[in-house]
Amino acid sequence: HEASGARGTVEAPWVDADAEALALGQAVLRERERSGGTGVELRVRATCRAAGPLDDLGRFDLVLAGQVLSELEVGLPPAARSARHAELLGAWLERRLTPAGSLVIIEPALRDRTRHLHRVRDALVGAGATVFAPCLHAAPCPMLARETDWCHEDLDVDLPVGLAPVARAAGLRREGLTFSYLVLRKDGRTLAAWVPGPDRAGRLRVVSGAIPSKGKREAFLCGHLGAASGESVGACVRGMRLDRDATPDNGAWDELRRGDILVVDPPLPLKRPRVGRESRLRLAREVQSR
Repeated sequence: HEASGARGTVEAPWVDADAEALALGQAVLRERERSGGTGVELRVRATCRAAGPLDDLGRFDLVLAGQVLSELEVGLPPAARSARHAELLGAWLERRLTPAGSLVIIEPALRDRTRHLHRVRDALVGAGATVFAPCLHAAPCPMLARETDWCHEDLDVDLPVGLAPVARAAGLRREGLTFSYLVLRKDGRTLAAWVPGPDRAGRLRVVSGAIPSKGKREAFLCGHLGAASGESVGACVRGMRLDRDATPDNGAWDELRRGDILVVDPPLPLKRPRVGRESRLRLAREVQSR
């Protein structure tokens, strides 16, 4: 609303077991509102029933679940816990969202917690749910193939003055924000379909930082790759461009960072994911709807 100059009020129920956390959130929000812009009409509930029905809440355009799954049913075996959480999120999709709404799940970027989110994602896809983001394909999550892999975001951020001392005391980074997330929808829309570019082009998400070395620059990419059969497949690969193959058309390879989406024409091949002189690359950091 603020970016467009619009003014209005957003209705936002907040549910948390920690009443003090809710009170702190309200204080931060009220301070923010004093600067103008969109107001928020809160309905606050301190309850431990975040995993329960809460049938009186209604349906919403946006539902945020911040670090909720990490705190639920931690004693269950991993497979049973993933199934339980997929069932929970599936119920939220059906009962809490408007037809064009989004359910956003945010979790810490820790390996075990993020891999749990990957398993929940696969269970949801298997049950017919649509993952809008960050995934660009509906194939099984490639990060689960090896125990050492997981996929997360790492954004530059300047913490508010009041939070910087807290981060310093906790030994946390103050210049970056790391997290993992899913955006679920039930209308079939996907991030890959919203990224502008030729239909034939591959859409690839950068899931690592750039890896420069002598004579080349590499990065891990997850998304649509070309199979030998000519079909597009969802997978994660270590992409590469040799320095001698740099051209103005593939110059976006020099700018990529974790979380970027690359539109690659023609698609990179699954077996030899190398950016060549013939490759045309574009970064789609700002996704525009068609």
